[in-house]
Amino acid sequence: MKKITALVLVLILFSIVFVGAETPPELKEGSFTYVTVPIIKVLEQRNYYVVYYQKFGTKLGCVSIPREWFMQGKANRKGLVKPLVKNCDPYISIFFKDGEFARLDLNVPSNKMHTMWGVFTGSVLPSEIDPQAFVHGL
Repeated sequence: MKKITALVLVLILFSIVFVGAETPPELKEGSFTYVTVPIIKVLEQRNYYVVYYQKFGTKLGCVSIPREWFMQGKANRKGLVKPLVKNCDPYISIFFKDGEFARLDLNVPSNKMHTMWGVFTGSVLPSEIDPQAFVHGL
């Protein structure tokens, strides 16, 4: 009988602790969205990444992305180059918070000898990426 009483008291004590604990403030549901697009090829240039990506259907698109967006320690860092997960094709993800551009991720193989990487040898760069237009112009 004493064991049952002690067990009931312990259960009551634990329930009081959990019920009396502060509940975290509710998180506001913001409009955080993203768009993911397959990458065909990434060409490196001194100041830009030139990215060929797949549009809807069989069409290709091409944009240049400033390399300064990806530099660590910069206040205006807008992007990340992430190593690609095994058995996954390269892709670009563009994130928006409350309708405004937040961040861009290039998910590509970390080995620069991969066939997806290349060097831009042209003289005229494609237009610089405009995230809003990029998403709507897919």
